[in-house]
Amino acid sequence: MNTLTRFWEKPEGKVFGLAAVVYILLVLFANGVNGGADTFVHYQMSRYSWIHPELLLNQWGKPVFTVLFSPIAQFGLKAVIWTNLALIFFEAYLVLKIANQLQLKRSWLAPLLFLTCPVVFDNAVSALTEIICALFLILFIHWSLKRKFAVAALILSFMPFARSEGFVVLGIAAMFFFFTRRWKYLPFLAFGSIVLNTIGFCYTGLPLWIFESNPYVHTEITAYGSGSFFHFFIWSIPVFGIGFFFLMKHTWNSAIGISNRVKSDWKGLNNSEESKVFALKHQVLFWVVLGSFWGYFMAHTTLWWLGMWASLGLLRVMFVIAAPMVVLVLIEVNKFIDAKPKLGKWKSIHVLIFLLCGTAIGSNTLILGAFGAPVEYGIEESVLDNMHQWMLAENIKTEGRVFAGHAYVTVLLNIDPNDYSKNHQLRDFMFAQSGDLIVWDGHYGPNEEQTPIDEIEADSTLVFLKEFRPKKEYRPLNDLPFYVRLYRKK
Repeated sequence: MNTLTRFWEKPEGKVFGLAAVVYILLVLFANGVNGGADTFVHYQMSRYSWIHPELLLNQWGKPVFTVLFSPIAQFGLKAVIWTNLALIFFEAYLVLKIANQLQLKRSWLAPLLFLTCPVVFDNAVSALTEIICALFLILFIHWSLKRKFAVAALILSFMPFARSEGFVVLGIAAMFFFFTRRWKYLPFLAFGSIVLNTIGFCYTGLPLWIFESNPYVHTEITAYGSGSFFHFFIWSIPVFGIGFFFLMKHTWNSAIGISNRVKSDWKGLNNSEESKVFALKHQVLFWVVLGSFWGYFMAHTTLWWLGMWASLGLLRVMFVIAAPMVVLVLIEVNKFIDAKPKLGKWKSIHVLIFLLCGTAIGSNTLILGAFGAPVEYGIEESVLDNMHQWMLAENIKTEGRVFAGHAYVTVLLNIDPNDYSKNHQLRDFMFAQSGDLIVWDGHYGPNEEQTPIDEIEADSTLVFLKEFRPKKEYRPLNDLPFYVRLYRKK
């Protein structure tokens, strides 16, 4: 009990206590979720995976997420959200541990910077996979610093099955082991892929299940398009906060000495135990922490720029590298403060901390999300809510099947989206039978479902029931307006 009391009396204890209150209130007062339709789909896939076992291996749903969250999802979406919130705080605790392992000054700032990082704060109320994916990278850093490289590699080997970008981080880890001459640990990085591919092969008969069933490699979606090479750079401050400036400074300093770093690590010039420990910290910082940040960041930058693998340029994907960013920012913040002793005397450090942490509310949440906290349902969900309320008032029931593209429709109607006796994709509306409902929406209809409204309107066997529009025009994708039209098959 004394140990726990001492923890809460420390700065880090106060950080966790205050942050817990803020995050818990955020979830309790949330009227919606972060992540939109993806949150609903990941939740539903986990919830119904026990009925449809093939969902456990669905690579869009991410097998690691689906398997681990499947028992939790049986208790509802809120249970998944609370579990993700617990993971965020566990990750913050690990970030604190990493800061202490690196013997960084003011280590209590690490969890504070992490928990107030905009991309973390603004995706807390969700069932998104970015949160658990980030855990694998954080654990790899933690166990590497403890010199438990086999454990670290085994854990990281499953990261690609939490999010496909994990393969990029695996590549970074392979470079770390290669250039630091720890070659014997390289095979451990393949363990997760071998296990999942073996299971996938046994179930599907596909020898290279990992690649042959990957929805991004073999995607037919072209509606997402592409964007500027500088997309993620432009949005870096709303995503990471002003700490990103400190990260850029650390990156510049590291780039200057990159040649000496590679030579030193390759030759293994450190012989004494003390020098080996010192060298390991700098190796992990350079190859793993800095390397994973920029490797992941530039992978998404390139994919969005080239329009590859159904990249949509989503900002939330940067959640995965929030922890490495925080570690590097803390290093530079400490240098900045130590170089200016008057900061402490003038108490200007509090201003700096406020600026660093205040961006959680001041950037993404308010500027981008208008009234992002507490979380409200998005425009699309609100319009679909209006549709559902009208259906209840008019006694419009789902006597047959529902053909819809938006995942929230099946959530509203409490339908198993994988039960084809009750639900079908919108693109299959031509197979509807008498009494079936067709829900066309302006986001997924013309894009993912490749079903423009003209095709629906041209079908004379459909009876138009009602149209639902947002209060203000909203164009979610490809400059197409969002609205919902409800039909019934004659």
